[in-house]
Amino acid sequence: MLYNFDEAVDRRNTDAIKWDACREAVPLWVADMDLVCAQPIIDALRQRVGQKIYGYTNTLTPTYLNAVTGWMARRFDWQAKGEWIRNADGVIQAISGLIYLLSKPGDSIIIQQPVYGPFAMEIQTQDRVIRNSELIFQDGSYRMDFADLEAAFADEKVKGMILCNPHNPVGRVWAEQELTTLLALAKENKKWIISDEIHCDIIRADQKNIPLLKLAEKIDYTDFVYACTSPSKGFNLAGMNLANAFIPNQTTRNGWDRYVRATLHVANANPFSISAMEAAYSDGGAEWLDQANAYIDANIAYLQSFLKKHLPLAFMAPCQGTYLTWVNFDAYEKDADAFQSALLKAGVCLNAGSGFGATQNWQRINVACPRSQLQAGLEIIDKLVNG
Repeated sequence: MLYNFDEAVDRRNTDAIKWDACREAVPLWVADMDLVCAQPIIDALRQRVGQKIYGYTNTLTPTYLNAVTGWMARRFDWQAKGEWIRNADGVIQAISGLIYLLSKPGDSIIIQQPVYGPFAMEIQTQDRVIRNSELIFQDGSYRMDFADLEAAFADEKVKGMILCNPHNPVGRVWAEQELTTLLALAKENKKWIISDEIHCDIIRADQKNIPLLKLAEKIDYTDFVYACTSPSKGFNLAGMNLANAFIPNQTTRNGWDRYVRATLHVANANPFSISAMEAAYSDGGAEWLDQANAYIDANIAYLQSFLKKHLPLAFMAPCQGTYLTWVNFDAYEKDADAFQSALLKAGVCLNAGSGFGATQNWQRINVACPRSQLQAGLEIIDKLVNG
């Protein structure tokens, strides 16, 4: 099936956060797509509606687990085990539960800023301490600071790390050697890593995403590594509220069942999210995803070309994965929040880099939308900056 991603769907007045929170501005901010969902997902939801009764629904059934593990095998050549999987309403909820189980108040946890803001929020909310190992921006791209990570992992107050792979917002897809080095440091110090892999399905054509647990298995370190995934980003299903936590460690899995399932009562997902996920992780879903990735690649190329022509002093970090580009406007305005406010007043909504821990005027631009929408937003930025 050939999809038309140029189709603009009117999402205003549908309680869509991305659109309603921006008022009349062009929304290029929060991480959901404005691309029409895969037809197999739409068909599966219609079929579920046709069943007419929507009662309590089992989640971790053989069909569900096979859909998840089968997708990981076909897409990433990773033989994940079904018994490792526990479901949550979202990746951040899963990370929050794992932080609770793997640490105690006062413990330090590593993050790599600039990074997705809720990482810091969840650590602080649970009275843990942020240990920032800031990414190094060098020669136009970001890399991990392994010397700092080595020191951080050696600190007895540090219990573990939250990794973003692929990285939001800087767009890195971490290479096998980088992930292998990171795992070696963690293993040497017996520290855990929670890998947020929610963006794993949105990858540039010349890149390869590697699940961290796949590499951890090679060095017999799966008991200290956890992965959180979801079809929400890759298949535009954020409103479905369904994620999977891969928990190889039996003790942690038992703790999850006692705390998350029995105490917090986060158990079975709603029937529509289950149907949507199983359809996403099908051959028809893969066909849609390949086309969506190609469209996003083209939008990124369009953005690069637009910046070069109209805003040559701005520069974009290489976007190897996700549909979230990371653009530096420091040459035009030093204050990221002031620039974001001016943009919103002018008619376009972006995410200021300050929300990710960035110190310069970086802005996150979501390009997972029809080209006309992206073009309209960029033209507003051009007019604001250049008059």
